[in-house]
Amino acid sequence: MNLAGLEVDSPARAEAEDTAPDDERHLAAEHDADLVVVVCVRLVGRVWCVVPLGDDEARGAQLIDDALPVRRRVRRQGHGGYRIDMRRLRPPLEPLLASEQKALKEWAVVCRALAQGRQSVLLRKGGIIEETRDFALVERRFLLYPTYEHQDGASVQEPYRDWFAATLTARPPADVVRVEAWAEVTDLFLTHDLDALLALSDHYAWSPDYIRMRMAYKPRKPMNVVVVRASLLAAPVLVPVEEHFAGCKSWVPLSKAISLEGSVPALGDDEHARRVRHVEDVLADRAERVAV
Repeated sequence: MNLAGLEVDSPARAEAEDTAPDDERHLAAEHDADLVVVVCVRLVGRVWCVVPLGDDEARGAQLIDDALPVRRRVRRQGHGGYRIDMRRLRPPLEPLLASEQKALKEWAVVCRALAQGRQSVLLRKGGIIEETRDFALVERRFLLYPTYEHQDGASVQEPYRDWFAATLTARPPADVVRVEAWAEVTDLFLTHDLDALLALSDHYAWSPDYIRMRMAYKPRKPMNVVVVRASLLAAPVLVPVEEHFAGCKSWVPLSKAISLEGSVPALGDDEHARRVRHVEDVLADRAERVAV
């Protein structure tokens, strides 16, 4: 949600502004799956940052850039903050399920790692305004929608940092999304085991600290370990950005389907099978396998 027009006058805001640089003010918030409580405001560039109060290191920070009108969805609280009902902000599920083709939002550097055959595992818990509340695998085969707002060079492993810089250089105009690849889910697991996820680091681009942060977000919810096999489209496709693309969510329904004909798999059958076996071995007694 774009909170740029939201006024918050509170002692918490004044205190935050006294202790923070003028050009860097925090929006601290406490949230669970349905509610966000704004207690002070800090603007980072032109994007508002929602930070769970319970995380002292603010490792659970979430960037939100939804265009929904916020003023009608907030209630002033006695402590000087605002309460935002996420159930009213969450998009309806029906249009997503009804769409012929869907895209999964993922960091641009991760999309590149998948398309180049370097990455085979996605780790998901879901965004703040998921249609399904938490992450759900609503499609086994989906396009990869590169995003740039959340990705952070310090949150990827060293071998991927050149690719991270390259994605910023090649970023398309803000009114289009460049879709270059798609993926198919071959295996799915649910786990609460942080050590198991860290042991899978050969199969994803994220840094250990980022994995720890993601596990700390919604700690009672398991992490979805999604094993995918990516393919490059015959040619990149520029998709015009639509209003419903915005927001901290995983899935985007596409108005016009993109042909997958002529796609080239990023991995051969043998290499993909080898990686699946390694994931199975690591997660053997530390995860629940889910049929896909």
